[in-house]
Amino acid sequence: VRRRAGAESALERALAVNEAEALDDALELARGAGLEWTGEDGVLCRHELIEQAERAYEPLRRLEALEDVARQFEDRLAELPVRTQPVGMDAAKRRYWLFPADFSRLYVEGDETGADMDAGPPTEDEDWTAHAEAEASL
Repeated sequence: VRRRAGAESALERALAVNEAEALDDALELARGAGLEWTGEDGVLCRHELIEQAERAYEPLRRLEALEDVARQFEDRLAELPVRTQPVGMDAAKRRYWLFPADFSRLYVEGDETGADMDAGPPTEDEDWTAHAEAEASL
C-alpha cells in the first residue's frame, strides 16, 4: 500500500513539474508499484494517474527528439566555414554580410558615405549585433 501511495505521489509531482525525465521516472516507479496490470481477461488496466502522465509525457518526448535534431543541425552548421567575403555592396559602398550562425539577420558594414570602408572587414571581436543595430538606426 505504501509503494502504491508513494508511486501515486511521485506521479502527481511529475505531472506538476511537467518534465519528461520526471514523468519517465515516475511512470517506471508506478508500474513497479502495481499501478498498471493485466486483468484476467488479458486487458491492460492502469491507474488514472498513469494515463495522465503518459498523455503529458508523449508531447515532451517528441519535443526532446526535435530539440536533438535542432542541436545536430546547429552542430553541423557550426562546422561550416565563416564567410570571409561580403554578400554584396550597395551604391553607398556599404557591405552586406550573412553568417552561418545567424541566417535570420543581414549585417551591414559601413556608413552612408562609405568613409570607413578602408578599415577592412570587422574583426571577430566586434559585436555584430550592436554593429547592425547602429547601422539600422542611421
